[in-house]
Amino acid sequence: MPSRDALLSHVAGTDIMRAVTGMTLFQFGGQALGTFVAGAAQPLGIGIVLGLQAVILGLGGFATSRLPPQVSRPAGQVHSSPWQQIRAGVRIVAATPNLRVPVFLVTLVGILFIGPYLVIFPLLVRDVYAGGAQELSWVLMTFPVGTILGTFAIRARGGIRRKGQAMLLALGAGAATQLVMGTALPFAAFVGASVVWGLGGAVFINCSRTLVQEAAPPEARGRVLAAYQVGFVGGGPIGTLLAGFVAERIGSLATLTVFGCTMLACVLAVGVLTGARRMT
Repeated sequence: MPSRDALLSHVAGTDIMRAVTGMTLFQFGGQALGTFVAGAAQPLGIGIVLGLQAVILGLGGFATSRLPPQVSRPAGQVHSSPWQQIRAGVRIVAATPNLRVPVFLVTLVGILFIGPYLVIFPLLVRDVYAGGAQELSWVLMTFPVGTILGTFAIRARGGIRRKGQAMLLALGAGAATQLVMGTALPFAAFVGASVVWGLGGAVFINCSRTLVQEAAPPEARGRVLAAYQVGFVGGGPIGTLLAGFVAERIGSLATLTVFGCTMLACVLAVGVLTGARRMT
């Protein structure tokens, strides 16, 4: 993903956010379609569905191999190990507010949103709604559907000007949606709430990615994007582990409440203690 995002700036022109929203549409469109197909595992069998997804991944690999060669390394840039490049990216992020805040927030998303999405939602479908693979596919598919709808809306209005404020509001809305989902909604309402959560996700994802793309130095954009991705991917396993432990002790619905309240507190702290609201 850092490699893909680093190449984006070479084809985006002057409107980075439009390019980011286009990429988001394809990414989450694929996720929604893949989740829908995965729901067919119950009648078709897991082997057939996994085989189909393997074929799609193989086609993606073939398409990627046909891309033009990567832009060459700038003259004078010294080759270094991947770990050295990641550390350099982290140092740049730590020194730049327009990078530091989005990376911190995306780490929170990995911990406090991805954990419930991957761990709590399947437990709720099984234990609260007595559902199976098809019901789970509906729940997991509607978040990317909301993200797609939100991204279309952002493109239609020509982007978002106050991206920092929009990020905080989107995370606050997502946390509030978690709290509502923790009240044992009817299944149809739970699915609808997942769409609303995805709408907020569209705002955060597109704003944070655009801020990082615009603030990253061109010669270090790949390293900065790697640090951004480390925050997201690194937060995900922590969040899933925490979600599992907490759900084991207080239940799945209460876990959504705890994670939602924690995110609200973090968003408030970032809004008060940093200049995030003024980022454009």
